[in-house]
Amino acid sequence: MARPTKRQTILKQMQELRQKVESVHAEYDKAKQTAQQEVKQLTEEIPESESHVHELYRDFTLGIISAEGFEEEQAELDRKKKLLQMSRDKIENVDSLKGEELHRIYMDSQELFAEYEAEKNKMDAEASKAIREARKQYLDEVARIAKPIKDAHRHVIWYGELEVDAGVKKDNYRAYHTSLGASLLTKGPHADDEKRHDVTAQNIEKAFLKRKIAE
Repeated sequence: MARPTKRQTILKQMQELRQKVESVHAEYDKAKQTAQQEVKQLTEEIPESESHVHELYRDFTLGIISAEGFEEEQAELDRKKKLLQMSRDKIENVDSLKGEELHRIYMDSQELFAEYEAEKNKMDAEASKAIREARKQYLDEVARIAKPIKDAHRHVIWYGELEVDAGVKKDNYRAYHTSLGASLLTKGPHADDEKRHDVTAQNIEKAFLKRKIAE
């Protein structure tokens, strides 16, 4: 198996870096969502627990339950209140914590990104050169195909002139139809619809880039 080139290695490392950044976003966003759900749940539970503890305190005062029974429920209520505050703190701090981690990733990746930009500039130059060559080949091929047809049309034009000179026709309509035919040859039946029938430099560029991506 061939060893990966420097370009392939850099592109792979950039892809891995992107995945790492996306993973950090997903991890912290999930933590924030979980904390929000905890706040919602505890906010609903605490009033019920407070009401229950209040009733237990009455029973404790009347000697119906022991101090241990009351203290156990009071401790559970205090635990929920503490968890609620911790979850609220998570929501408040999660974005800054995520920013700190992303900053560390950024600082560690500057050298890699500089190498990537240098390699990308080389790729852009190579692509630009290949596109120019492809466009020249296309135009050369169009000229090659059109030449014999243009030569053949010349006979139609002079024959139309002969018809006028011979008094058979008033005007050389053949010249008009010949030029129209040459236009249709290059542009198709809808001469004003360039997007459908003309291959532009942009078309060639898109096709080239699509091929490079597929490779």
